[in-house]
Amino acid sequence: RNGLPYEEPIKIASYDLKNRIITPLSQNYEHAAKTLLDFTQSQKEPIKSGKHLSKIMGGKAQRIRDNIRHFLLSDSAQNKELVHIYNAIKKMLVHDLTIDTFSDMYAQTLVYGLFVARYYDDSPDTFSRQEARDLVPASNPFLQHFFDHISGPNFDKRLSYIVDELCLVFQHADTKKLIEEYMGDADPVIHFYEDFLKEYDPALRKKMGAYYTPLPVVKFIIRSVDYILQKEFNLPNGLADTSKLPNNKHRVQILDPAVGTGTFISATIRTIYERLKKQGQDGRWPSYVHNDLLPRLHGFELMMAPYTIAHLKLSLAFKKTGFWKFHRRLGIYLTNSLEKSEAQQNLLSFGFAESIAGEAREADKIKRETPIMVVIGNPPYSGESSNKGEYARRLIDKYKFEGDGLS
Repeated sequence: RNGLPYEEPIKIASYDLKNRIITPLSQNYEHAAKTLLDFTQSQKEPIKSGKHLSKIMGGKAQRIRDNIRHFLLSDSAQNKELVHIYNAIKKMLVHDLTIDTFSDMYAQTLVYGLFVARYYDDSPDTFSRQEARDLVPASNPFLQHFFDHISGPNFDKRLSYIVDELCLVFQHADTKKLIEEYMGDADPVIHFYEDFLKEYDPALRKKMGAYYTPLPVVKFIIRSVDYILQKEFNLPNGLADTSKLPNNKHRVQILDPAVGTGTFISATIRTIYERLKKQGQDGRWPSYVHNDLLPRLHGFELMMAPYTIAHLKLSLAFKKTGFWKFHRRLGIYLTNSLEKSEAQQNLLSFGFAESIAGEAREADKIKRETPIMVVIGNPPYSGESSNKGEYARRLIDKYKFEGDGLS
């Protein structure tokens, strides 16, 4: 039950391997029958360990991933919705997207998305994929649309039973309490995610660790940016500055172009909160967040799973400061930072695919209209980039010069 053995094993037969004879142990039949009856009629035990929950989540995510891969590799009319989403993501976000990568992306987003929804649930006994849609806060409209998809009539029936099984598991898991297990850790959301990846895909967990920026390094970078704003740009409040430009936009606009799981923006939120608290202004923190922080805090992310985790992580970061009620979305968008979004418009999209296009459109407003002053983060890099679009190429061409100064 919930991934753990239920009582002791009951032996109902013995097997003589040498003579290949099965001998029934009828004296144990009644005990076996009663145990099965107790199992089906009794209340499920609550899940009391974050590691245990992450193990169950990892197993469900594997099944979803493997099924999606199998479905998409087969030619079936039942694949219409999945194919539409796959094509939309490939056109609008990840142009070299493979079926394997999509299957992984979708499975992680679905499982971790349900975890996020359950985190906001105060009535666990009725938790379901249909209820999950209403539990996701207004700060994350994309995830709301994602649950419109999985709770809607077009959701693949071949996946629904796995998702419903996971919802039953979440009914018996107090996710708020389980996350608190990790609160002694410097980054509880990442710690839990690593436990999940350990069960779901150990190789991916190792790869993530190689790219993850240690928290002390993140804090040093944020403090350095804050110091430079104060000393070099004559902004005494640094990252907490609320001054505005003539067009009424905030002067200190902050962007993480590869936000990942939100570590840099989370540290930025904490730094700004500590500044106001030190100044004795923590009483105006809620109004400050709505009016002077959310409008100038931006992040772009290409992959759906880190994007989902970032939203949870930043919600927790705000909650730790005493702020939890959002009246507007967090400015974390699912988009390709290195792509001009005109290429993503005029696509015939609907449902979940339309929400991807909507994220791109919102991000495009920031790309075109927002005078970004501060760029933070530690973008992933490799010797051979996958971002080879015309727009990205033109951005770097101006920096390519020969030895004589001519391009």
